[in-house]
Amino acid sequence: MTALKSCRGDFRVIFYLNVSYRYNIISSIKGDIVTERRRFLRFDTALNAICEFVHDKFRAPYKVKNISKEGALLVLDRELREGSELSLSMDVPGDNVPIFATCRVAWQKGAFGNGHYETGVRFTKLGASDKGRLLEYIYTQWLRFLDRK
Repeated sequence: MTALKSCRGDFRVIFYLNVSYRYNIISSIKGDIVTERRRFLRFDTALNAICEFVHDKFRAPYKVKNISKEGALLVLDRELREGSELSLSMDVPGDNVPIFATCRVAWQKGAFGNGHYETGVRFTKLGASDKGRLLEYIYTQWLRFLDRK
């Protein structure tokens, strides 16, 4: 098991990675300990993606704000219900072929002043080669994260 530590003022985060690459985040803010529910690290990104809303037969470009092994955070301009299905075609820097994934909406935060919705999606279908390229991209993001520490 490996521990990665990050400290900023009164906020401290410790990432514990085990053999299956699952992790627990233990946050300490002024002495209070909070355990995060996420199973996988999320990495900030600015990937471009084409989202196709399966039931609406609508397709448009959007941004992927962060990504993990099992899901992503999208910034959309439309409200979706939890469980809605969508298809993603994500452009990865340095790769000529997009990553294709089918997703379900896990949650969505209300519109901000600019009419955008933060939408958490969980990957439901991801081909083996696409999953490998996604994991490779996440791995390079993780190495960059470690270099900053």
